Amino acid sequence: MARPNFWNTARKKGVFRKWQIILLALLGLTFSFSVHLLSAASIVPVIEKAPIRSGQPISNASISHTEVPESIEQLIKNGKTLYQSGQFAFAAQSFQQAAQVYQSQNDALNQALALNFLSLSEQKLGHWNQASVAITTSLDLLNQSKLSTSNAKHILAIVLNTQGNLQLALGQAENALQSWQKAAKIYTEIGDTAGNIGSLINQATAFQSLGLYHRTMKIFEQIEKNLLSMPNSLLKAAGLRSFGNSLLASGDISGDIEDPEKILEQSLAVAQQLRSPQEESATLLSLGNLAFAKGKRNLIKESTTEDNFPSVVKFTREDDSLD
Repeated sequence: MARPNFWNTARKKGVFRKWQIILLALLGLTFSFSVHLLSAASIVPVIEKAPIRSGQPISNASISHTEVPESIEQLIKNGKTLYQSGQFAFAAQSFQQAAQVYQSQNDALNQALALNFLSLSEQKLGHWNQASVAITTSLDLLNQSKLSTSNAKHILAIVLNTQGNLQLALGQAENALQSWQKAAKIYTEIGDTAGNIGSLINQATAFQSLGLYHRTMKIFEQIEKNLLSMPNSLLKAAGLRSFGNSLLASGDISGDIEDPEKILEQSLAVAQQLRSPQEESATLLSLGNLAFAKGKRNLIKESTTEDNFPSVVKFTREDDSLD
């Protein structure tokens, strides 16, 4: 006699479905925690380049790393490298030291820029008070300076972007939106296309946090062509991921407007080509969220067809028997 098929029996008795629901519930807990990371991963806190004037050599006493930079430029460069590799505490030390040296040289603009990088590092560490102090001091220095040159305006735009990152992380989406709108205006004024795209992407993230998905998608419609055609960069990887996340948040997981999976795969390819573990892991998280959303949708569809259809057929047959 043939052995009964366990999985068929379990499915008929509803056991398999119960386990599916339990599994999705557990995944849902993971997803709920991931949503908090989703908006953070969508932001574009890419450390931008800004001209830095040559400074005096730094004494060994002011350096805590094993490799002693020969100049402030080297110190900033080391900080950026540490930041991109995920060593945020060491990056913060480098930027703090650079800010102190610039202060001793009365170089307010570059001190403000170094404090901006310090704030980004502190945000990554979750040190919100330190991040707030750094960005507030940076803005105060800029407000006291004459912003007549393109370089000065560029630094102000960078700092406003970082302020927006912090504000959104603290739940101040409307304030973040205002900061990013100011930054975008400056980038447009000085002709910085990449900076403008980054600020617009951040604005889309703020609109998404406010539940204004139509405004979010309108921004991506505006910048999609430029985003896809720009050379591979961290900005492009983060921007494509933000686009995919926005499609997911708006409920377009089937690709009616754009295919979010295709967009996220492009982001992943850029991150891998640039060898950026941070961008790669953030995009993989987004792809995981998308897979969960698709699985949940498919389970609902399957539940509807398997559970409801038999009852409809049964009712029809009983109705037919009345004749």
